[in-house]
This record gives sequence, C-alpha cells and structure tokens, in this order.
Amino acid sequence: MKGIKFFTVIFLLLTLTTCQSLNSIIQEPKLSLRSVDIANITLSGIELVTHIDIENPNSFTLPTPKIDWAVSVNKNAFTQGVFTSDKSIKRQDKVTVDFPLTVSYDALYKSFKSIFDSKEFAYNIALGVSFPSLLGNRSFPLNYSGQLPILQLPKLLSGSVGISKIDLNGLTLAYVANIQNPNSFPIPFPKMNWDYSVAGKSILKSSNTKTGTIPAGSSGAANFDISIAYSDILSVINSLGNATEAKSNLSLNADFSVPAFEGLKNSLDIPGTVPLLQINSIIPKL
Repeated sequence: MKGIKFFTVIFLLLTLTTCQSLNSIIQEPKLSLRSVDIANITLSGIELVTHIDIENPNSFTLPTPKIDWAVSVNKNAFTQGVFTSDKSIKRQDKVTVDFPLTVSYDALYKSFKSIFDSKEFAYNIALGVSFPSLLGNRSFPLNYSGQLPILQLPKLLSGSVGISKIDLNGLTLAYVANIQNPNSFPIPFPKMNWDYSVAGKSILKSSNTKTGTIPAGSSGAANFDISIAYSDILSVINSLGNATEAKSNLSLNADFSVPAFEGLKNSLDIPGTVPLLQINSIIPKL
C-alpha cells in the first residue's frame, strides 16, 4: 500500500509539472479585429469582409482557426454560422484572416419589416475564434458594431410623351420614363410594363427592357414607343355614342425582379384625353 501511495504521489507531481511546463511553453495567440469592410452592395444584399489579425508568439505553427460568428440587427439576433479558415499561423508570425459574410436584403426585410423605410441599420458581429486540438475549448471573443445601408426602392417618375409618328393606320407615342436611384450603388434598368387604355378599356399592353445601369444617387431615362391602331380605338368610339372625347390613361409598372421588392407596387398612371370628333385628329393630350 505504501508503494502504491508513493507512485500515486510521483504521478501527480509529474502531471502537475507537465501541465505547468505546457502552460509555460504554449502561449496564447494575440487576436484583434482590425476592420469590417463592405466588399460589394447589390440588389441582393451586402457582401462584408472581416479582417482578423492573429499573432503567433510560439515556436511552433498554430492550426487553422475555426470562427463561430453571429450577426445581430438592432440588438436582435439575425443569423449565425461557422467559418473555417484555410490559413495556419507559422511560428513567430502574424497573419490576417479574411472572413467573408453576406447580409441578404430579402432575409433582412422578412425578419425586420420595421427597417424598410430607414436608410441604414445598426448591426453587430460577434466572433469566437478557436484553435481545435491545441488550446482545447478555449475561444477568443471579438466584436464589431457599425451601420449598413438599407436597399432603397427606386422611384418611377413622370417623364415626357409625344407623337413620333402618325399615318392612316394609327399613331405611335414616344415615351420617356425616368427612374430615380436613391441608393449608393448602381442598379440595372427595370423591365417596364405598360398598358394604354381609352374610356377604361385596355387597347394595348406590352413591356420593354433597357440594358445598362442607373448610376448611384442619380436618375436614368428609358425610351420606348407605343403604337396604337385606329381600328382598336374605333371599337371604343362605337361604345361611346355621341361623345366628343374619351379619357385615356398610360399605366406604367417597373419590375426590378428583386426578391426584397416582391409584392411592392412601383407604378405610375399618366391620365389624358382622346378627341373623338375625327379619326384623323385622334391625338392624346397627356
């Protein structure tokens, strides 16, 4: 029994000595969150890059770090995940780990409808950096708070309209639609859907798509033509009896095909009148 107690004491002493030696050998890495930069902003969301500086004071290479992350919006939990870096940190070396993160506008609006009318929102990124198989379950916390811009719905503004062509078959309206982009990044031109009606009856409807983009904080113009046949207007005239004019309306709708804007109305109605006295004088006054 005395022999067993002796070896037990020796084992405990060796264990304590080994742990103390390891603690004196393994030094904790030094971590700091240098910055969080906006890499890109699109109609889909914001692409962020978090730059984490890691310094290895040890005489051996540290394994690749694992980063647990969580994003909160206006102090409310939003999304979380895990990122594993492909960068090991060599002895006595200092590296920067770039951690990409995307904030989806679609998911953001579905979670926080109250921020839709705002121009920016407050966010926080909480990180837990660990080095599996070396420092056990030790996690080094890092935090960053800031403001991010909210995607703004472009505005469809009233433009100019005129007759570009008129003959015995009908007339062609030339319309210029203005789209204002209130965002801090360029957006593509939307698909323009339009419907021309006389006396409440739709005569012609179609769509037009322009290529290119609208610059940030600026407006762009989309030009398109609307051809109207007299035969189509005659069907309306016959239903109006002795009326000398009829109300007309050009209804426009801008479709940006963005999930965050799904279900939102971005349209414009341009009322006018069509004189009905003589077919050759059918000129809308818009």
